[in-house]
Amino acid sequence: VIWKTPRLPPPPFSGVDFVREGRLVAPNQDGDLVDDNDGDFVSVHETKRKQNEFRIVLIGDSPVEGIGNTHHHLALSGSTAKAFAQKVVSMKDGNGGDDCYDCVRYWAYGKSGLTASEIEEEMVPLLHRVQNSLVAKEVDESNDGSREQHTIIHAIVLLCGVNNVLDTNSTPSSFYTDVHSLIRSIRNNPRL
Repeated sequence: VIWKTPRLPPPPFSGVDFVREGRLVAPNQDGDLVDDNDGDFVSVHETKRKQNEFRIVLIGDSPVEGIGNTHHHLALSGSTAKAFAQKVVSMKDGNGGDDCYDCVRYWAYGKSGLTASEIEEEMVPLLHRVQNSLVAKEVDESNDGSREQHTIIHAIVLLCGVNNVLDTNSTPSSFYTDVHSLIRSIRNNPRL
């Protein structure tokens, strides 16, 4: 007897269709952390000063894609961004020190069924696209066309392995090789 799990859909705008400018997690007027998909979200862009964003990119397979959730803020990606926000966002008066951030901006690039090597092929280019667009934005926002030397993406979360285990051709050695190649491809972008 073979039992199959029903194929659940991802939330809208998943994988390669994830919102290009990312999603935000920030304190609302009551000081609660909310995702910009929540109805209770107040845009951090309503303030006049430049926002200090903590930026995180998640890449991987179905948990990153958000399979089985109706919205990203309910999925692993939104929960991870909210957990980071609990640690790094200044919740007081919004005037935290240099080590405090106003919000967390996140991107989640995942696709159900991908192995480590397929994540490298399909999702890492999306990570590099985010990085390149952030660098271009920083240059556009500077007055002299230069870019300050600071971190553009603060954290990258990589999830993989289940599909490698389910692949009958995968071995521990091939998984090790695939994961190391994946990590190298992430690190090979000189802007990360």
